[in-house]
Amino acid sequence: MTVLQEKIPNFGGVLGRTVMDKSNWLINYHGKTIEISNEDLSDETYTDIPLLESSSTPYTYIDIDNKRYKAIIDLGSTSVLNVPENTELAKFLIEKYQFVENRRERYTVGGTQNITELVGSVPLLKLDSAEFKNIEVNINQSSQIRLGMAFFTDYMIYIDNKNHRYRIKRIE
Repeated sequence: MTVLQEKIPNFGGVLGRTVMDKSNWLINYHGKTIEISNEDLSDETYTDIPLLESSSTPYTYIDIDNKRYKAIIDLGSTSVLNVPENTELAKFLIEKYQFVENRRERYTVGGTQNITELVGSVPLLKLDSAEFKNIEVNINQSSQIRLGMAFFTDYMIYIDNKNHRYRIKRIE
């Protein structure tokens, strides 16, 4: 941030899509660090998250109970896995797993909202061949299925904008 504030006049701390889309990002949520570069910051120890080729938005497929769902990778969301209410996936999860009602504040660009949601977990979620166990799920009013930043808490995330790919590496 110091370098950005020195190099960009009137930098307020928010990076726009034009800057983000031209650089590669190595994000460590656990260590609270971000490295930004025009070089490749990953290596062979990272696992690719398959992204949909037809979109510049980071969409992928998740598999729950051998059924595939399109999801956005939304690092601006604090959720682990957010599922919109009144969807096929929400109905399936509510029927199969245990959920409890939860009230909380949701922070959006438009301000703070008080929402009621259902919170539970699924025992297994797959991203291609990568398996993730005991994934926290919140079901509420939302526009699309999303993997939020909390999904990646135990991982380094590499966003390779040049090659349109996301890669992850478990933090040991």
